[in-house]
Order: sequence, then C-alpha cells, then structure tokens
Amino acid sequence: MDFVNHLPAEISVMIFSLTNYEDLCKALQTCTTWHDFINYTDYIWQQLCDDSTLDNLQHELPLKQLAKRSYYKKLTLEFWLSGKMSQVRTFEQLPTFPTRPFDADTWGRILEIELAR
Repeated sequence: MDFVNHLPAEISVMIFSLTNYEDLCKALQTCTTWHDFINYTDYIWQQLCDDSTLDNLQHELPLKQLAKRSYYKKLTLEFWLSGKMSQVRTFEQLPTFPTRPFDADTWGRILEIELAR
C-alpha cells in the first residue's frame, strides 16, 4: 500500500523528513508518486540542510541541492574527525566522495583535533 496516496500530506512530509539523505534518494526512485512528492516538497529537503548551508546559500540553489551539499559536508567532516585524513599522504588516498568547503568554525574544530593527535 502506498502511504503517500492514503495519508494526509502533512503526515507523509513528517515521515520523509525523518529520513537521511541516502534513504531519501532511494525513496525518490521507488515510484513516480513518491518521486514527485519528495522532489517538490521543499520542507523535506530543508530538514537535511545544516544551518550554515541555509544561511550562506539560501538564495543561490534549490533546497534539494543544498541538502546534497550538507550531506557531503557532513561526510567530509566525519572523515576528517575519524582521523582518516591524518593518514593521507598521496592524492590517491583522498576520499572518493565529493568534499565540500567548511566555514571557519568547522576548520577550527578540525585543526584542534588534528593538533591533539
């Protein structure tokens, strides 16, 4: 049963808003109804954006693209904080996912952790 067709739109929005970026991208591929509902509901994508992404890029890109940036920014930050970037010695060892620029506070956090290692 397709819950998007049977539940009020507000409930479907709440359900999709609780998913992460990867699962939301998979849900987009489920069926046309889900794709259209997710793709054209900005609130769902806004929930995936971090505040700095929304503040800095609010008027430049659609929320779907901002959510993607936030997702890859989070992946890159987790990669740094895990210590994996401390071991990178060559270009080939860099992460394969697209990295995103950080704000000064994030770089400060990374620098403090790297100096502590």
